[in-house]
Amino acid sequence: MPADSTPSVGGASSAPGDSMHRTVDAIASPTGLYTLDIGGFRVPAHAFDARDRIQALTGIEAWVVAASNGSAETHRVVLGIFSSQERAGAAAKTLLSTQTLSEASVVPLPKRSARQ
Repeated sequence: MPADSTPSVGGASSAPGDSMHRTVDAIASPTGLYTLDIGGFRVPAHAFDARDRIQALTGIEAWVVAASNGSAETHRVVLGIFSSQERAGAAAKTLLSTQTLSEASVVPLPKRSARQ
């Protein structure tokens, strides 16, 4: 990920020197659907570039969830739609163990209107 990436949400980032980020249990999703949060970017263009790269690499649809205007939040990149936390966690574990991703957190799937 580019230098402007940030740790995963929910405290999932690993300590410096760890070789792999951990996955964390997501909070309950009101829709029952989950996705993988795979990184955040301050610059929107970097988020869209990362989305395109990871989507091409994995063959799994990915989106950018834009930060609120004027906020200090980052633009999040999310990957896939999963029907349970367990399925999302298994996908994250596979993508991390094969070093396809360097970080992944299971999070509730954002509303369609929030995904780009």
